[in-house]
Amino acid sequence: MCTLCRHFFFSFSFVFFFFQAEDGIRDFCLSRGLGDVYKRQFHNGDRDVVRPVPSYFPEIEGVADINDTYPLLFSTWKAKNQFHSRYQVIEELQQACRHCLWINPIDAESRGIQNGDTLRVFNDRGEVQIMARVTSRIMPGVVGMPHAHRREIVDGVDIGANANTLSGHHWSPISKNCPSTGSTLVQVEKA
Repeated sequence: MCTLCRHFFFSFSFVFFFFQAEDGIRDFCLSRGLGDVYKRQFHNGDRDVVRPVPSYFPEIEGVADINDTYPLLFSTWKAKNQFHSRYQVIEELQQACRHCLWINPIDAESRGIQNGDTLRVFNDRGEVQIMARVTSRIMPGVVGMPHAHRREIVDGVDIGANANTLSGHHWSPISKNCPSTGSTLVQVEKA
């Protein structure tokens, strides 16, 4: 094995071992000048940790928290017909990809929801109004819509259907400006 390969192999093995180790070993490594691998300023509590290797963190609000009041997990994705909240005024793009909430037929049937119905999606943080898209392309128990849509509040309801209206404000430990739209619970009703 060449010197470079050996260095990479042992470095990578060390990083993997390093994050499986006890705090005492972590502190030992930090005292030996390995602070580039693990910086104390990246560790702020149990969740706000930036690690160089993928790590599992339970959702802030997830499957274990589902209840009768908010029984659906809410998810978002990047819309293909806009850039952030730009280009939403171009009617041709909106016709090609309408802003709507995807809901599984099983969840829609129990709520009396049909394709094209106007929905009320809400939780303790806010409420949005949005059109329904009933599709089996999303799992039962999960609803979702594109993020980065404009916010337009009328009588306390976001009729622009911005995902941030519903999401929590536990920011990402890396960017500190992205809300936790991946772990939000909601309820959906016909408006």
